[in-house]
Amino acid sequence: MNNKSEVNVCFVMDSGYVMPTCVAVTSIFVNKNINTNYNIYILCNNVSQEDKDKFLELSRKDFAIYFVDLDNMEKYSDLGIETISATPTSISKFFVPDILKDLDKVIYLDGDIIVNKDLAELFSIELEDNYVAAVKDLCGIDHSNYKKEDFRYFNSGVMLMNLKEMRKNDLSKKMLEYRLNGYNDMMDQDTLNYILKEHVMILPLKYNMQINLLAQVDQQKSKVFNVEALEYYYELPNDCAIDDVLSDAVVVHYATYKPWKFYDLYGNMIWEKVFNSSPYKDLKLPRQGLLVNSTSYRVGKALLAPLVKLKQIKHSYLYRRRQKFLGQFVWRKDKWKYDKSDLPKCRNYRGEK
Repeated sequence: MNNKSEVNVCFVMDSGYVMPTCVAVTSIFVNKNINTNYNIYILCNNVSQEDKDKFLELSRKDFAIYFVDLDNMEKYSDLGIETISATPTSISKFFVPDILKDLDKVIYLDGDIIVNKDLAELFSIELEDNYVAAVKDLCGIDHSNYKKEDFRYFNSGVMLMNLKEMRKNDLSKKMLEYRLNGYNDMMDQDTLNYILKEHVMILPLKYNMQINLLAQVDQQKSKVFNVEALEYYYELPNDCAIDDVLSDAVVVHYATYKPWKFYDLYGNMIWEKVFNSSPYKDLKLPRQGLLVNSTSYRVGKALLAPLVKLKQIKHSYLYRRRQKFLGQFVWRKDKWKYDKSDLPKCRNYRGEK
């Protein structure tokens, strides 16, 4: 009797995110259950064969890796947003339903994650008529006017995607049209939230444990970022411990500062352990320190406190409501229209089984 389960996972990657994505794939490999077969689909933009070969070091019969080359992504190269690290390649998330047209469901993962446990449980969740299942974004925890049952803005770094339902409603077209013409503060996340709206199943925090959230709870000891706010916003058990939240995580997401750039981040050891067992383990990382425990950091933090407060006001309840309102009406004058030719041209999947 064959009791093996099959899990489909998708990443999006350009040349600047090869190493972190390979570490993320390695984390799935080292934490997989013996009875789980994985199909890893990597959508690539300007990635060399040499880099692809690094991934193929992990490929085997129960861990198949496929590459999908996106050949005409240059038309989206001017969509970068100066204030965030994500590149325009991340909008390839919109095309996943049409590119992986033979799949009904896939787990999408950003490259700045570590998978701590097997993903079969996440993949087995029944989506019904929901387009995606995802975890609420940490930005909502500092909006005290939001009630947890109302705030459904999710983080797009980890999504269980209902590709069949998304294709049925032509969502690739709708997402791309909105991203090019609508009101966006983020690379892809605002668009996904606006288009998918209430067709989103909210998942427990463990499936996208945004590590900078725990860092702020652990270090700031403020009225906004504390254990009580964490429990309320993510509906965690009362009197939960930060260490328990971290150990329970299925996916750890380095959503702001990246562990391959800084050596003293909260939760760095989780990433470093996997990096040291990855095909890139011999790569020298030119990392620097955030100096979060230094006197200069504490003084600088105090001096910047008024600016931090202004940022909190900017991202307040009223700001988010304004953003949602404007999203319905703000369009470019040269309104762009989608047709099937705008879907990135994809070569055949390449990989090994």
